[in-house]
Amino acid sequence: MKFSVCSLILPDYPAEKAAHLVKEEGFSGVEWTVGYKKALWNPDKEWHISLKNLEDNIPRIKEIIEKEKLNVPSLGSLPAMDDFKTIERLFKAASILNCPCVRIGEVLYEGDIDYNDLLKKTIRDYETIEKMANDYNVKGVMETHNHTIVPSANSIYRILSNFDPNYVGAIFDPGCMVIEGKENWKMAIEILGNYLAHVHIKNLGWFYDKEKGWGSRLTKLDEGLVDWKEIIKLLKDKGYQGYLSLEDFRNGYCCKPEGISNQEKLREDMEFLRKCE
Repeated sequence: MKFSVCSLILPDYPAEKAAHLVKEEGFSGVEWTVGYKKALWNPDKEWHISLKNLEDNIPRIKEIIEKEKLNVPSLGSLPAMDDFKTIERLFKAASILNCPCVRIGEVLYEGDIDYNDLLKKTIRDYETIEKMANDYNVKGVMETHNHTIVPSANSIYRILSNFDPNYVGAIFDPGCMVIEGKENWKMAIEILGNYLAHVHIKNLGWFYDKEKGWGSRLTKLDEGLVDWKEIIKLLKDKGYQGYLSLEDFRNGYCCKPEGISNQEKLREDMEFLRKCE
């Protein structure tokens, strides 16, 4: 299997150091974060790729990945579904980096707008996204994510099945599905079928607190409700050729982790993943 790291879990590393760390710890790809503000090393800058200065940033990022001999399986961005100008800029950047996927922003479900209206608008937006993806030979992908209209494989397939899997796809995120949208893992992979474009790796469990009640919490990869050994075997059996990208936010989300360094976390996670192959 091919493993990469979402640079979102390395907020305390500038791009050059993040890429070097990823390579040093045995990963072969990096999924770059695009347009996140207030970098820890400089609050005035975006990390790791600036959306504001995207076109100027991409040549430098290309040099970094070529130096470290890394692939870019996806760009981790969050443009609104109907922000077609930004999406096209991201597609163009992805094509320069030989990156096959661009993550499009989430459609949250908050109860104030009817789900069916959100669904219809998303399908309309993806008609334009599909055409642009065709122009740049990339995929516009959406993630199975809690608190959105696509928390499960079934819900994401309901949208993607209207389009060509060469140009749209799904990020399969079992960790998010532990919170909301969990299905039998084998069935979920079968439902996604040719739309399965990318995989995110993290783990969570549900825990009871006397004061707060039940809640989800991030765990080590081998301690949560996601059986990664099972999922990796299922993906191999299905002939999945894409990347599995580490998104381990333990001990801190979008901040420097406490109690464990990012290097220690990457090393621990890679040791576990090698055992799953």
